[in-house]
Amino acid sequence: RDIQDANTNPFTPKTMKSPLRAEVTAAGDAVAAWVKGSSEEVCGRHAHAWPKGSRTSLDEYVHLCRVSGRGRRRPGGGSECEGATVTAREGGYASGRLRREQIVTAATELFSRVGYRHATVLELAQAAGISRTGLLHHFGSKEALLEAVLERRDAEDAARVPDALADESGLAALAALVRLASRNTTRPHLVALFSVLSAEAAAGDHPAHDYFTRRYRRAVGDIEASLRRAGRAGVLAPGVEPARQARTVVALMDGLQVQWLLAPDEVDMAGAIREHLQGLLVAPLPD
Repeated sequence: RDIQDANTNPFTPKTMKSPLRAEVTAAGDAVAAWVKGSSEEVCGRHAHAWPKGSRTSLDEYVHLCRVSGRGRRRPGGGSECEGATVTAREGGYASGRLRREQIVTAATELFSRVGYRHATVLELAQAAGISRTGLLHHFGSKEALLEAVLERRDAEDAARVPDALADESGLAALAALVRLASRNTTRPHLVALFSVLSAEAAAGDHPAHDYFTRRYRRAVGDIEASLRRAGRAGVLAPGVEPARQARTVVALMDGLQVQWLLAPDEVDMAGAIREHLQGLLVAPLPD
């Protein structure tokens, strides 16, 4: 009761006489000093860290932590105030990144099974092993989580083809499509995710509609550019129309993915794509 009184009624005669008053005050001062020092360090490294136009200044924020009555030291050097947790350790950032990756992995699996529309935030949180509030702390909405899932797939694919896109003959970029199809056989959850979401996204109000529109446009454009480079290098078969064949190759890859999901033992995605691309060329397609 003395501690409670000292925090909630800090200037009454009763609390001024409390034997615990000095200890409570010292603890509050320590919390305030740590919060201010850590916040100033962050703002010193990143000038934009404290929001411009914020109704609460840094000093006011420190004061709120100081007198809230709920500020307390945490094991490991942190301070926890009402509604917010502040930690000084770099490990906290690493832990946050790891948790986000775990959430994205769980969301990828759930989206691939039930689609975006049928997956609730609660189901996504349960799949990731955290609370609904915890999930929304890392990703503000289900749409933001979907964007993170799609960004991860794009990053994984892009990391495997940058050199191929710079090949003057276009052959390396075309061969990269075969390798991509082969690699997809090792990650069925991502193939399923892409197949389910791309079908859902045909609806104009789907949050991934614009993403898939851009992605297909980019995929067709990249393949067309590779075929045109092959033409300039003299390795494109006579009569091949790059723009038309680019769309055909994309359609072939998507269609093979669906068939492979239905009957993985009967469909050779990489072999079928290699055979089709080789038919467009007069030079051997690299491995």
